[in-house]
Amino acid sequence: MLGRLSILLAVVILVAVPSAATADRRAERAAARAFADAALRAAPAIETASAQLAAIGDATSCDVAVPAARRAELDSLAGKLATARIIAGFTRTVAPAMRRATRELKATKTHDRALRRGRAAWHDVRRDYAGFAKHPARSVCRQVRAYVDNDFEHTHGTRRGVRAYRRMVGWDTTDIDRRLEAAVDRLVELGIPADEAAKFAGGLG
Repeated sequence: MLGRLSILLAVVILVAVPSAATADRRAERAAARAFADAALRAAPAIETASAQLAAIGDATSCDVAVPAARRAELDSLAGKLATARIIAGFTRTVAPAMRRATRELKATKTHDRALRRGRAAWHDVRRDYAGFAKHPARSVCRQVRAYVDNDFEHTHGTRRGVRAYRRMVGWDTTDIDRRLEAAVDRLVELGIPADEAAKFAGGLG
């Protein structure tokens, strides 16, 4: 009797373990699909807003009468202020899409390490973008004129703008990029088409 019971228990265990593993795989595939869908819904807004970033690096010159020796200094300041303004504008534009996507990712249950780290990367990007978005959208040339009128000494506005510029261009996304790329690879392993999975990292970091 005991021998038959042992055999029966062994059979039950052998059947149950594969079933549990199959359920786990299905759950993670469903999570992968939800992750990809969240990124796909956010992608159009991010891609459209990214057009704003194309202006970074364009020459910014303000019509301010200064000695020729000071022109390069003013152009450099104007460029930094313009870059900070552009990046801040971009982050404000994508904020709604980022909030929506991170809410959807947070609501998706997963035990997969790569997916969880990828989700954390999205939250980190959203947090950092929110910090950049606080930089006010002020007229670049008005700030440059204030700098000149202040005997070429920084005003509160120009000092804040330069600090924002340095913080933005110095943003280290190495770890964020690594986590996003690993999540993309994992999404593909879980059955998400490569072109769709790529949207999980596209335009971020």
